[in-house]
Amino acid sequence: MTQPPRTDRAAETTHGRRGTPGYHRAMPAPTPSAVSVEAVGTAWIEGTLYVRTITRWDDGTTPDGGTTQLVLRRRGGERTVTVPTVVSSSRSAADGGGGASTDSRLDVRHVGRSGWLPDAVWDVHARVRGSDGTVTVPVFTGLGARPALLAGRPAVAYRNTKGHLTVDTTGRLHFVVNDGRPRLADATVSASDGGARHVRVTMPLDGVRVHGRGSVAGTVSVASHRPPWGRRVAGAVRRRLAGASPAGGSATVTATRDDLTLSFDVTATPGRWRPSFVFAGESKAAPFLLTVPRTGPVTVEPLDEPPARAEDPLVTVVAVGRDEPLLEAAVRSVLAQTLPLARTEIIVVTDPGAAPAWWGAVSAARPDVRLVTASGGTATQRNAGLEAARGRYVHFLDADDRLAPLALEKLAETADATGADLVLGKTLGISRRRATPHAFQATVLSADTLDQRLFDVLTPHHLFRRAHLDDLGLRFPEGLPDDGDDLLTAELALRARRVAVLADSVYYESGVTGSGGVPVGGDDPAQGLDDELEAALRLAEVVTDQVPEGPRREKLLRRPAATLTGIARRVAALDDPEVRGRLAAEARDRFGRHWTGSLRRGRDERSALLLDTFLSGDGDALADLMTACHGDEKALRAAVDGGDLRYDVPATVQHVVPPESRTVSAQVVNHLMTSLVVDDGFARVAGWIAAPGVLPPPDGVRAVLRLRDTETEVELPVTLGDTLVTDPVEALPFTLGIDPAALDAPGRWDLYVAPVWAGHALPDLRFGSRRPTQVDETCVDVTGRALGAPDTVLYATASYGNLSVSHRDFLTADEVRLSRLSLDEDDRPEAVVDVAGLGKGLQVYADVDPAGSREAPHRLPWRRLDDRQVAARLPVPVTGDLRFALTVVHGDVRATSHVPEPLEPVRTAAFVARYEDGRFVVSRLPEGEPS
Repeated sequence: MTQPPRTDRAAETTHGRRGTPGYHRAMPAPTPSAVSVEAVGTAWIEGTLYVRTITRWDDGTTPDGGTTQLVLRRRGGERTVTVPTVVSSSRSAADGGGGASTDSRLDVRHVGRSGWLPDAVWDVHARVRGSDGTVTVPVFTGLGARPALLAGRPAVAYRNTKGHLTVDTTGRLHFVVNDGRPRLADATVSASDGGARHVRVTMPLDGVRVHGRGSVAGTVSVASHRPPWGRRVAGAVRRRLAGASPAGGSATVTATRDDLTLSFDVTATPGRWRPSFVFAGESKAAPFLLTVPRTGPVTVEPLDEPPARAEDPLVTVVAVGRDEPLLEAAVRSVLAQTLPLARTEIIVVTDPGAAPAWWGAVSAARPDVRLVTASGGTATQRNAGLEAARGRYVHFLDADDRLAPLALEKLAETADATGADLVLGKTLGISRRRATPHAFQATVLSADTLDQRLFDVLTPHHLFRRAHLDDLGLRFPEGLPDDGDDLLTAELALRARRVAVLADSVYYESGVTGSGGVPVGGDDPAQGLDDELEAALRLAEVVTDQVPEGPRREKLLRRPAATLTGIARRVAALDDPEVRGRLAAEARDRFGRHWTGSLRRGRDERSALLLDTFLSGDGDALADLMTACHGDEKALRAAVDGGDLRYDVPATVQHVVPPESRTVSAQVVNHLMTSLVVDDGFARVAGWIAAPGVLPPPDGVRAVLRLRDTETEVELPVTLGDTLVTDPVEALPFTLGIDPAALDAPGRWDLYVAPVWAGHALPDLRFGSRRPTQVDETCVDVTGRALGAPDTVLYATASYGNLSVSHRDFLTADEVRLSRLSLDEDDRPEAVVDVAGLGKGLQVYADVDPAGSREAPHRLPWRRLDDRQVAARLPVPVTGDLRFALTVVHGDVRATSHVPEPLEPVRTAAFVARYEDGRFVVSRLPEGEPS
């Protein structure tokens, strides 16, 4: 069998230490076999090790149904641990000349019965299943993951001397100090005066992946650095005359989120000393020296090391902008990255002519920083930088933006470990470019453009796989406004083989000023609108070209539709009717066919009416509409028109927009329940209803109970209030009555109300489903109110608090019983719950105490045991205790499970779970405590 082909990832091999980028060591020939497996990406992401492997067969084929499963083999023992596979694909891999790609993840905190992966050295093997059977082979690699510190416990994945991937969880921390790249420039040193000086040093460590908090203690000793022979003799004589010798002290590594700090104390006489750290019984010399003078400050300096071998960069950063001070600050944020500078290429793109004033100082310190000149807008300059880039990945940076120190290293690691063509890091927007929180609310390593709302963060300030951009021929569209930046990111997001989103920390920070690009369109508003319209229409064409017809396409088209709505307002304000007509016709011809009823229903109906008019192609009607509502379509009012409630618009608009587009819907209605009284089996519900800003207060209210999934309904008596409500809006108060005797069929009866104007009612609304945003008022408690008989209950639905009546068909809290605590097949705690009438739609939540480490409620995974019982997996804290209540949601009923009798706790070597005082308590056990 031949050796696995080398990829550019093999450039990240060891430099005498685990995982440290440096020179190449020859990769040994793999064990003869019909198959080879190579790890092409490893990364610690939120405490879990992700490994991406490529499986290759000698004959160059990829058998149908072939799979790869990683297993850990304990060195010197018989135990094996299977690593969960995230994705195993038989399609040709993009990295390394074909084969099958497999994504695996290992959480060393949750493995089998012991909880944590036992402290040992584990060699990573691959169990490959093909057409000829199953074979187990070692996993080769040319790289290792950065060290990790998980809740104070160290772990590392590295390339051993045989070229195999290995995971070490023995607790040795020398790799944290050495491979952690001490940030000497930010070290703080204090020292006492005297012959033998007491020195305390604190410095941050870069490159260690931290998850959770914790600290590890060790010791430190110092030894004389070996200068030339004459200086060694002189130093020895001075120390002998001084009558003092160096003395070691304590050392501590402390982890807090992404920050790792090394602190140590030593006592040393004047001289140059090299510290050695002892953690878990193993000593390792540090990669820096302490220079202790007789008087004056003690300094920390790096060891003299041979220069790193030239190699292709991992990441190219293209920085653009015309504000020189801001651009310099942006470039210096790249120079401060934890990714080794030898792996980073920096390209600064400016206008032709003189270099920036700061260029001399930066280029003198970093001669490899490249200056590229290009005339034109920001897109032109980015394209020029992209053409000059040599990195595997490229990241674009504007002058008024900054990269967080860990950004490039973690983004590139994630791309390597997942094969993502686009990696988005959480962005902190300070002004108009504020990132949408939903897009970054959770780390997702295989993100969906629609589910994660990536269209809300379509800036170019992410990590792109350069080869994929080249393969697709994607470049920034030139000659368009800043919004044209969205086009490249949008098309790549839709065409990428994988998109990853990192939300564990802030990676990119947007500034408060513009990027200094050339404004497109100058002072001509019509030209500017032309360009903005072109950008919006191109974005819509990207969606329609890449996504087939259906609900997914329509949801993605909401972004260009929103942009076109804003453009329509500005087009209406233009004085030139010819320009208005031309722009409206352009929008109609290129977007009108995509403006469907379902897409329209996803928008505010008055904004939709504005876009209806714009997409009719009639610029004069558009101007008349905005004149009638004084430039704000939200000021449109409605009236009774031909038996319907319709918006009052000019005749020119009525001629180009169909009547149904002007019809008022229940979307504009606000209502609120204000009280509930149950007396002698009869319920009285009070509230108010209005359509503020559209219609005056209604003169009537219609209320019905409708049997779910049928047309059967019962009309309810309604009493109107004598005086209008004026706070927070002018509204009609009312009281309705619910008599269970009127319900003639078993089932769920839902309450609907509808406002009425002059005998014309709007469509029915679920009462309580919409509430005015300006009202800070909680829903009235209606949990389990019995009406007349035990088999009829008035309740509020779990999702919106809407009122419903369960008549001889319901689930109450008495029918949710906590049966026992147990352990699943992986020795994780679970609660077994009895649920009457178990069916679809069951959800189980852990309502965590406010003092806990997680936000409540936390949705729990569960499995069905039989027709009545489910087992819900309970959360386990990384450290300490976690207290929570268990809530079961079944259909519309939310019930907190109760315990008919005391429960026996369950316990493993890693945790104990118990039930006390109405709460679950799951406690992580200290290491070594007997189970």
